[in-house]
Amino acid sequence: MSCPKPCPALSPTGAVAPVGRVLGACDPQELCLALLRFGARWDIDPAAVGRARIGPLTAVVEGSLRAVRALTPPAVALVPDAIVVPWESFRPAISGVIERRLGAAQVPLAALGDVARVLSEAPAPGWGPRPSASMLRVLRATSPADPWSPAAMEASLAPWGSMPWPVVLGLPLWIPAGQPPEDALQVAAALLWALTQRGFLPRADGGPRAVAGAPPPGGPPPPRVPLSAGLVGLLNCNAWLCALRGLVESARVLEVL
Repeated sequence: MSCPKPCPALSPTGAVAPVGRVLGACDPQELCLALLRFGARWDIDPAAVGRARIGPLTAVVEGSLRAVRALTPPAVALVPDAIVVPWESFRPAISGVIERRLGAAQVPLAALGDVARVLSEAPAPGWGPRPSASMLRVLRATSPADPWSPAAMEASLAPWGSMPWPVVLGLPLWIPAGQPPEDALQVAAALLWALTQRGFLPRADGGPRAVAGAPPPGGPPPPRVPLSAGLVGLLNCNAWLCALRGLVESARVLEVL
């Protein structure tokens, strides 16, 4: 195992940068609105709510970002403990459509050899009414206790709220080539949401305080896709394999795999 290259490191498929550097580059108001939309699940129209009402929440986010910039190491750890990747998931919504969510997940560096083995046995991402038999075999051979399993990756940011910020902010984050700005903002919102224990001032139920005159909690309108349990499973399998490929690619860029 050799030392990582200086960060950010580029490859044809993406880049690696410290979590803190990515967060520190965000606009506080844009990140605040992303936290409300994708973390608190509010359907916020900034023009309708107005700057005066969003201002207090934006100030909280801005304060968090100042702390992030002050505590972010200049580069990823020489040999990082884990690698963070965007984490996409799909689920059926009550309205009868498929809802897409985008966040982040981390996997310990020690597990990346096993991740590479899983990928060597996995089929290429597919499309159709349901996952292929070969894709299901790979998924079923993965134990929920494995840190690269879908369930473990879904819950992997849960400990961030109690971890030292410099440790978390120095972790390498995989940034796929061509990542749309709106996707990057959703990933950043998920990172800050986990890091600050839901992003805003605490309250009894753990959520942000309501903004007077704001629309009621709800969530962004999901894409209009006909509901199909098989299709949801296929989308989640494809997203999982994509995340595993990001883990392996970022480890190769850092020269730790």
